[in-house]
Amino acid sequence: MHKSLKLIYICFTLTPIILTYFLKRKKKENKRKNINEEKYYYRNLFMFNRKLCRDHVIKSNPCDINCPQRNLKILVDCIGSARRSISICVLTLQLLNIFQELLKAHERGVNVRIILDKEMIAENSPRLQKLKEKGIPVKTQVEKSCLHHKFCIVDEDDEVLAKMFFGSMNFTLQGLVRNYEHVTLTNNYEMIKRFLEEFNLLWNEFEFFY
Repeated sequence: MHKSLKLIYICFTLTPIILTYFLKRKKKENKRKNINEEKYYYRNLFMFNRKLCRDHVIKSNPCDINCPQRNLKILVDCIGSARRSISICVLTLQLLNIFQELLKAHERGVNVRIILDKEMIAENSPRLQKLKEKGIPVKTQVEKSCLHHKFCIVDEDDEVLAKMFFGSMNFTLQGLVRNYEHVTLTNNYEMIKRFLEEFNLLWNEFEFFY
C-alpha cells in the first residue's frame, strides 16, 4: 500500500511538469513555424489587354494604378536590387527597361548569366551584340526546340537576399500590354533553389551563343 501511494504521489507530481514541458515545446515549435512562414512573401502581378498604355511603358510614364508600366517597374526594381548575381532564363529579351537593368547590374559587378531561346536569337540580335561587347555570357539550347521558360533569379547564393520572379509573360511589349499574363515574385528559398537547379542544369547542357 505504501508503494502504491508513493507511485501515485510521483505521478501527480511529475505529470504537470511533463505536461508543461511539452506545451512549452509545442509553443516554441509553432512560433518557429510562424516565423518561417512570415519571412517568405508571394506577390502576384496580372497583365491584361491595355494596348493604350503602350506609350506609357515606352516613356516610363504610368497613367493609373493598373498601368502595365507599374508592373514593369516592379520587375525592373527586383533586378536592380541584385548585389551578387542574376540568372535569367527567358524565351526572348525585348523589354528595353529590363535589358538596361541587366547592363547596369553587370557594370556594378553583379554576375549576370542569360539563357535565351535559340530560335528567337534573330529578334534579339542588336541587344546580343551589346551583351557580347560587355562580356555578359549568353547560352542557348543545342537542339532545335523551344525554350519557353520565363524566370529570373536574383542573389541566388544568399538565403537572406535571394528572390525571383516567374510566370507566363514573355519579356516583350506585347506580353506586357496586349496579353493576359501573370508573374509571381517570391523570396521562398526552397522554391528558388529548385529553379536554380533547373537553370544550372540548362547552363551546363547548353552552348555559348558567341
